[in-house]
Amino acid sequence: MVAHAEDLLEWSCKFCRVGVGQVNKCTTVVGPTYLQIKWWTFPSPIQRERKLHAHNILRASIAFEPKLRVTVHILTTPDNNGDSEYKTYEFTDFARGGGGDDAADTFAAAVNAIAFSERPLAGKVLVFVNPISGSRSGPKRFKAVEPLFHLVGLECEIITTTHHGHAAEVIATADLAKYSAVLSVSGDGTLNEVYTGLISRADSITAATMPVGIIPAGSEGTLAKMSTYFNPFAAAYVILKSHDVRPLDVLKLEQGSSIIFSVCGVGWGMPGKVAEESEQLRSTYGRSRYAVSALREFVAFKGCQGTHIYIHTYTRKYVCICVYIYMCIYMYIYIFCFLHICIHIYICIYIYMMHLYIYVYVSIYVYVCIYVYVSMYIHMCFYVYIYVNMRIYA
Repeated sequence: MVAHAEDLLEWSCKFCRVGVGQVNKCTTVVGPTYLQIKWWTFPSPIQRERKLHAHNILRASIAFEPKLRVTVHILTTPDNNGDSEYKTYEFTDFARGGGGDDAADTFAAAVNAIAFSERPLAGKVLVFVNPISGSRSGPKRFKAVEPLFHLVGLECEIITTTHHGHAAEVIATADLAKYSAVLSVSGDGTLNEVYTGLISRADSITAATMPVGIIPAGSEGTLAKMSTYFNPFAAAYVILKSHDVRPLDVLKLEQGSSIIFSVCGVGWGMPGKVAEESEQLRSTYGRSRYAVSALREFVAFKGCQGTHIYIHTYTRKYVCICVYIYMCIYMYIYIFCFLHICIHIYICIYIYMMHLYIYVYVSIYVYVCIYVYVSMYIHMCFYVYIYVNMRIYA
């Protein structure tokens, strides 16, 4: 957006970044979507400039003690490493724009106007904090970012989970109309409980549209790695200032009378047993519990039986066509490789009979061709197997 002269508001004051740097005289300009700071650092004659955009500004607050000041709270955009930083800037001694309290009030109001122009959430959020996820850092992670939620005007109802399935139990009976979003400060397990609770409700069609945010605090954070950042401030930035609400595929699992839902994946057989048994080892081994559980299951595992049924068949026709095309391509390459090898074997025999030294190089080439031929044969058999089975069970 191009700012016109009549859209700009300007003040002269002093500013500094709290805890870092010195106090400098500056000129602040508030545009439609940004706060611009211009200052000089004595004795350098070069003007310095910093532009803070609306999607990074959380709020501007006014304090009167020990002196009148306006504090602008900033949450930086996550960098390439997925890290974000919370910063605060203080502005004092307003000289223009009315001066004194009026200037400070006007400046804070102008900054808040652009800050709240980009605020995806409002109202109240339901927060689940799992205190034993991963390295037990859930409470610490949320405590670090909770003030940021209050800065943007969000009220947090915090529930610390105490047992397996706690989040699903709360969600199943909660009055979701009171909340604008649900937040999970946990690993994949509690997150799956949240989705299970939403979809299991009588009003699941409406409940399933409830936005769910993540602040990762688990060992792996499978879904978090695909949708947000592991750094708590970066994850908070996504929730508070820069997110899109999108639909998510959910896997439904039925085991006897039990129905659960998963958004990260399913472990069956040995992976399932490792995940199940590792929960009993959490308090003893912490993040190393998966390795210990895997070793125990590898030694004692005796196999398990089950049936896998793919319910949605509407894409089977197109998958079958793609597999058929791949199978044809591999078959043509397979025939070509076969003829190619036959010709070179004939040449190799002829050269050997003529006692030529090039026989060694041709032999190596033939061996490579045979390796490629066998590899192509295995791949072709694999695609034929898939195609035949898809045709049978379609």
